[in-house]
Amino acid sequence: MASKISNNVGKNASLNQNSNKPPLTPAGLSQLKAGKKVNVLVGEPGHAFIAVEGISAGLLCYFSDHAREVLRDSTKTVFHLPRGDATIVRWVCQYMSAGESDSNCAVEFSSMNVPDLCRLHEHAELFQYPQLKSRVVNLVSSRLNHGLPSKSTLRAIYNTMPRFTKQVVNKIVDQTMKLATGIDFTVYAEYAQENDSFKEQLDKAFTTNLSWRHAQARKARKADRAKQAPIVCYACKKEGHIGRDCPTSKGKQIPIVCFACKKGGHMARDCPSAKGKQGKKNAGRAKPRRAQQGVVQVSTNGHGIQTCDRAVKSGEMTRTGMLI
Repeated sequence: MASKISNNVGKNASLNQNSNKPPLTPAGLSQLKAGKKVNVLVGEPGHAFIAVEGISAGLLCYFSDHAREVLRDSTKTVFHLPRGDATIVRWVCQYMSAGESDSNCAVEFSSMNVPDLCRLHEHAELFQYPQLKSRVVNLVSSRLNHGLPSKSTLRAIYNTMPRFTKQVVNKIVDQTMKLATGIDFTVYAEYAQENDSFKEQLDKAFTTNLSWRHAQARKARKADRAKQAPIVCYACKKEGHIGRDCPTSKGKQIPIVCFACKKGGHMARDCPSAKGKQGKKNAGRAKPRRAQQGVVQVSTNGHGIQTCDRAVKSGEMTRTGMLI
């Protein structure tokens, strides 16, 4: 009987070492449950107690790498997890017995929050149960993508699943920078006072996010300017380059074109047409202005007035064109 159990354990161990092992059929599950039974203990030596009584050794060895190492000795009747929690250990054994289904477990995955999943992940590591660890990791990642983390979630992530710290910090910073309504940032400010690592990551993430947003804004402004005012070569009249880089005028003298009258031979500052028009405009503006200026009558002392920088005597004109 002992040799048969030993052979079954060895067979299950070889299956578990194969990462591409086939799905467990109901018949295969029933076979695993048959045979030798063991007790699962939790608690430190001297204070240990039975969490699960009479579970199949073959079932434990199939799913748990740690159990396979411990129960390799066919005389062993106890599988001890000193740091295990009895409630969670029972849940894991129920999950194994149901063929990795949570339908018959005390609590289903859908009812677990992130701190619950983090504690379950800790026990998956105690059991060395890779399939359960992978499932929990996927569930935690999904939960963190929906909504902002609470303080209890932050504590659980930083204490048990640090692989997700960057994800939660980036989520907090991204939502805060978007000025989403209903964000109570005091929760994160308080936790930053408790956890230096979180504070450091949060500060770094805010700096990175701000730099990225400024870079995006500069790109957007540059793109808008390009759309509003495309670069046009004044030599060949084509877009995409300026006159000095014009491929058609290399080695040739680029003609001077006036931007005011669009004629060649002179620049806008020397344009006779523009000067004439400007002169008429200035002349037309100057006369009405001077005509509108009145004469300030001095009735106090007859000598003039004191401006901000000098005394203006009667008969003189101020800087603003008023006649005293």
